[in-house]
Amino acid sequence: MRPGEAPPPAADAPEPGAAAPADGAQVYAQRCQSCHQANGEGMPPSFPPLVGSRWVTGAPEIPVRVVLAGLQGPIEVRGTTYQGAMPAWGPLLSDAEIAAVVSHVRALPGNGAPPVDAALVARLRGEGRTAPWTAAELEAATAGAAP
Repeated sequence: MRPGEAPPPAADAPEPGAAAPADGAQVYAQRCQSCHQANGEGMPPSFPPLVGSRWVTGAPEIPVRVVLAGLQGPIEVRGTTYQGAMPAWGPLLSDAEIAAVVSHVRALPGNGAPPVDAALVARLRGEGRTAPWTAAELEAATAGAAP
């Protein structure tokens, strides 16, 4: 590099004018934190924890489906049954944003699950589901991969 020249762009830098990659932590802070808390521990007895939950760390399709279409009815997490509903974020978030936030949650301390990509989100969105999921439906849809 010569004096006065700009450094070359980073290999993973977006093309000029392209949208910046989604920030999972930012999406989480804006959309999830008020119920599930900054640390992902939830607010018993109303909002289940995301940390240490096999619903989050098991089959990646499960949390993606929940974020896309929502969840209703009882769900057991870490030995406690939660009754309630989670709204669908699919109509408001892009595939990249959903992949980023689910990956963020799967990587929270105590989870350590691999990330998901936007292609998985797009495939599941393409199923066309709009009704909220139940725990039983999630189990059936993922061939028993849930707890």
